[in-house]
Amino acid sequence: MIRLLLLLLSFSVVTSLHAVEGMNQRVFEAMDEAQTLLEAEDYEAALGVLNTLRERRLSSYETAHVLRYVGIIHYESGRLAASLAAHEEALAQPRLPDSMIASLLGSVGRIALAQEDYAYAQRRLTELVAMKGHNTPANRVLLAVTHLRQEDFARARDLLLEVIAEEREKGAIPPENWLSMLASAYYSLDDLTGMRTVLAELVQLYPRQRYVMNLAAIYGQLGERQRQLALVESLRDDERLDQRTHLKMLANLLLAEGLPYKAATLLQAEMDAGVIPPDAHNLELLSQA
Repeated sequence: MIRLLLLLLSFSVVTSLHAVEGMNQRVFEAMDEAQTLLEAEDYEAALGVLNTLRERRLSSYETAHVLRYVGIIHYESGRLAASLAAHEEALAQPRLPDSMIASLLGSVGRIALAQEDYAYAQRRLTELVAMKGHNTPANRVLLAVTHLRQEDFARARDLLLEVIAEEREKGAIPPENWLSMLASAYYSLDDLTGMRTVLAELVQLYPRQRYVMNLAAIYGQLGERQRQLALVESLRDDERLDQRTHLKMLANLLLAEGLPYKAATLLQAEMDAGVIPPDAHNLELLSQA
């Protein structure tokens, strides 16, 4: 998670250095030097260049760029509090263009998330999505994360439903992490029916073992045992069911559905393979089958 945030923050600064209007050439060159030092991970030298730069007479726009870059350097060196302070100071500069305010709000929101200050992240990201042109799905998903972390699962669910619906309207496939967060919100709300719907879509779009097993577990809780058995058996048929606990669960499902011979065959094969140990409990289960 931290690395992802770091990449997002770094990208916003690198792109700004190559296309900044209204910046003095000497300021630009000094920031370019700081970027070279940053890429070499010489953080203190990069900060030294920027601190020297701040001693000059700079416009508020240039000051905001320099402070944002200071924040990035602190972020990359693991000083989150200092990074947040630098970004906030940049945001406090007067007469900044809306595009820069939006970029800074997004960075502050991400840093606050990394610091686990979810209430503050929510505040700044709420300001961001209220700006014209920045009520984007990606920004609203970040806002949904702040609600999830504060256990406001209903608001997180509603935001995620909105952005996922918009993706479908565009003919796009909803990203895996959006659907996964929505499933988590439904689970926390004890809405197993809603969770089943989302997990079914995850299994269809991103057929990972954990989604199949989670969907199977939900089918079991909802009393849909035949669907549960079919899903778990499909994993074994695809040779994707290799954990001891999952194999024993499948054997128990087979027994519960009146298929003792298949359960016994499964248990004996996995014992012979050394996957399921032939201890007293497992031998008793085999004898029952």
